[in-house]
Amino acid sequence: MWTRVATVLVVVRHAEAVKREVSGPPDDQRPLTDEGRRQAVELVDQIARWEPTEVLSSPLLRAVETVAPTAAHFGIPVHRRQDLRE
Repeated sequence: MWTRVATVLVVVRHAEAVKREVSGPPDDQRPLTDEGRRQAVELVDQIARWEPTEVLSSPLLRAVETVAPTAAHFGIPVHRRQDLRE
């Protein structure tokens, strides 16, 4: 007998990051703004209904910071994947 298991994939674009500046951090190290951190926390409630068992992210700091609160909420690590990079 076969059991069907549904896989739900939720794709999220990073939250608001600091603007690119010539004298600022390299693009891959741009963090979230205060608003972006607020958005990342709000994301937890949006994703919670799916009870994630794995969190994948681009290695870009702003992407990791976006999903980190969700991963922390569920006690799972953020897996950084180069193939998810912009």
